[in-house]
Amino acid sequence: MRLTTLGTPLLLVGLVQASLASTITNGTFNITGIVVFTVPEAGGVVTPAGTCPANTACILWENPTETLQDEVDISASGLPNGDIPAAIAGTDAANIGNLTNPPDIVGGAGFAPATFMTFNNDGITTQLLIDFIRPGLFSSTECSAAPAVGQTCTPVGSPISFLNNPPPPGLAQALWELEGVTNTGGISWIGDFDAPLGTPYQTVLADEASTGFVLENFSATITLTGTPTTTTVPEPGSMGLTMISVGLIACFMRRRPAKSSRKPGTDTPSPLFRARAAQLERPKLFSHVTVQQLPFFPPLNLSGRAVAVGNPSWLFLRGHATSNISAARRATRRSRLPELPRSTRRSRVAERCLQPDMSRRSGSASPGKIR
Repeated sequence: MRLTTLGTPLLLVGLVQASLASTITNGTFNITGIVVFTVPEAGGVVTPAGTCPANTACILWENPTETLQDEVDISASGLPNGDIPAAIAGTDAANIGNLTNPPDIVGGAGFAPATFMTFNNDGITTQLLIDFIRPGLFSSTECSAAPAVGQTCTPVGSPISFLNNPPPPGLAQALWELEGVTNTGGISWIGDFDAPLGTPYQTVLADEASTGFVLENFSATITLTGTPTTTTVPEPGSMGLTMISVGLIACFMRRRPAKSSRKPGTDTPSPLFRARAAQLERPKLFSHVTVQQLPFFPPLNLSGRAVAVGNPSWLFLRGHATSNISAARRATRRSRLPELPRSTRRSRVAERCLQPDMSRRSGSASPGKIR
């Protein structure tokens, strides 16, 4: 009972934990947060989202409340989508990696895949790996022009595409795109990022040149496509609990040996004792039988004689059935037959057991013993 009580919760926990670990392979979801772009400077750039090393350009991330670095929110809007569950959404639901150029160059042949995003909810084990930063769509010709609606700009070597939208002189919008694969193989993803700016992009670029960075709110849509080519290995904790669950299932399915329902003092003899007592129906095996009659055992028929079988602890000693060794020895001395050939002895034994000697006895036999 204790094993069952303890094992059932472990079994359920193991199976639930094993089922929680899962992957995502297709669908879309949206994220929001704070993005920081820096320009290369000899002494590096210190920002609210972290420090960018010297002589590099960085893209750094924070959650929307600017309280945690390298974390973003996942929106519940549009979920579930594909095999992406609604439970993936939440505040600070994803960890996102900073990008540093170099080595995370813009355009070209890309770079070696590096972890970009992991998930904190619903046991999702899929990781987004980034290997390509797409260059901006526009030229740098209008980057230094006087602000006007409809202008576009992509600074040299930048992934950002700036647009000046109405009203005049223009409210800029920054767009950029990141791409990569997942750790499950066969799955690719694309992230379309969007940061609305409250001023023309010319003002944003001037601030960036002055302070070394620009900080803005952003949103993005991540789209996963493809077919998985590898099997995800369960987490160690899930694997361990699953093995415990399988072991408990095997233990519970084993058939328990039946317990005897017979208690001391009952009037039902054991099967083993019945089998031994049944041997009394073959009188040729005994030279003398001494039994103690007890009222709670059924009588057995011994060649026409009523014999009551007694205590289950009968000892069979030198052809005698008796309830203790001393009585067996006395009975053996009193009833020992003369030494005769085996065949003659067998016939005398049978005769003595099967044919009562009426000349020696008158009246009924003693209820206690039969000779």
